[in-house]
Amino acid sequence: MTDDKSVYSGQKKKRINQNELKKITFCILVLAVPILQVIIMYFCVNVNSILLAFKRYSQDSTGKLSFVWCGFDNFKTFLDIVFSSGGALKKGFYNSLILAGVTFFVGVSFALLFSYYIYKKRFGYRAFNVLLFVPSIVSSIVMVILFSYFVDRAIPAVFMKLFNTRVVGLLSSPNSSDIFRTLIIFCLWTGFGTNVLMYSSAMSRIPPEIVEAAQIDGCGSVSEFFKITLPLIYPTISTFLVVNIAGVFSNSAGLFSFFGEKANPELWTIGYWFFIQTLAGRSSFTALPVPAAGGLVFTLFVAPITLIIRYVLNKFDPQVEF
Repeated sequence: MTDDKSVYSGQKKKRINQNELKKITFCILVLAVPILQVIIMYFCVNVNSILLAFKRYSQDSTGKLSFVWCGFDNFKTFLDIVFSSGGALKKGFYNSLILAGVTFFVGVSFALLFSYYIYKKRFGYRAFNVLLFVPSIVSSIVMVILFSYFVDRAIPAVFMKLFNTRVVGLLSSPNSSDIFRTLIIFCLWTGFGTNVLMYSSAMSRIPPEIVEAAQIDGCGSVSEFFKITLPLIYPTISTFLVVNIAGVFSNSAGLFSFFGEKANPELWTIGYWFFIQTLAGRSSFTALPVPAAGGLVFTLFVAPITLIIRYVLNKFDPQVEF
């Protein structure tokens, strides 16, 4: 009898071990693909780009590539491009800062107001939901085509019909400032739905008891917005600010979608410059070390600023839990 129990116990433990092994094997297989992707696409690519910044490549007549370690020569070349008078990269630095400032301060302000309007379920809020989310669910290329048609054909046609006045399309204007302002409007429009979605979702989490108590105390809609809603969704706002700052030099403003590789240098952003340089690497790998050095320079520039702003924002966090 004792032997039967021990045999049964051993078989049970064996089945348990086999089940555990199957579970572990299943978890490993599920996680293998994303882990491999992170290793290859994040770790290996970033390590290679760092090493690339310290190399200089040359190509012989047979097309064979060779490299030498060149120290900080690529960094010097990049900084010369940045600070050269009239350089496209210098203009791109300025455009990137303008784009980031406008898309955050203007975009976030309007997104918060519309989110609050939708959150309070005012007149027509369902229609606003649809209209604002359309740019987020439709293909970006489709949005570019629609926007281009509207500003380059529809607006001139309306002016001609109503005022008998011929106007140039906004994206065809000879003034690069007009085109850049149009691109900023496009960025605000396409990013608006995502902002509203995030902020309205954060607002919907606010306990109704808090709002009801404030209304009993005589709190109006404006006071509720500034004294209750904004403090309670502060973590969401601060997160968007940190993300915007971290990506200030990677935003290409949709230039490639509108103009391909032939955008006017007056319109360039840092993100578009890096994109163009990467495309140049298709024909000549020797063009890649300088933008790789530039990427490190901007990382060293942006990373401390992002961390400092994140630290400051956390200091002002009301630390409200609900």
